[in-house]
Amino acid sequence: CAALVAKNGQIIYQKAFGMANLELNVPMQPDMVFRIGSITKQFTAVAILQLMEQGKLSLQDDITKFIPDYPTQAYTITIENLLTHTSGMGEATPAELASAKTLADLVPIYAKKPAGFAPGAQWRYCQSGINMLGRVVEVVSKMPLDQFMAKRIFKPLGMKATAYGAEGP
Repeated sequence: CAALVAKNGQIIYQKAFGMANLELNVPMQPDMVFRIGSITKQFTAVAILQLMEQGKLSLQDDITKFIPDYPTQAYTITIENLLTHTSGMGEATPAELASAKTLADLVPIYAKKPAGFAPGAQWRYCQSGINMLGRVVEVVSKMPLDQFMAKRIFKPLGMKATAYGAEGP
């Protein structure tokens, strides 16, 4: 764990606790870089909502508006379904995810997965839906998701030490 407390732009407390790597006996340092894992979902949601505010998409849009060849299995899967984990989309295996180099590479993988339920009928945590939203951001903005995040979210917020997806989708 690393903690930093600032008041009026001045650091008043900064300390690291524990080990960064147990095997190599490397202690944690306050300036170490962390993966933020599933917190990236909120950034993807913000990107979608920014595009909505700009009139470039609607939460009620079917994903086939942006990914025309995606087989929705006779359902309408909306942007809202993807945002709220109610799409019913199937998940990829870790090996399938590892084989993808881009978000576009994930689309045919997800396309082969059977729906778990009808969109809107249930809630189930769904990484595939978030990745599909990332792909929608790329299609609508005409830029890779990491570049969109840097330009539209991180830079305006002054987040100079934040990056998105350095190791793939």
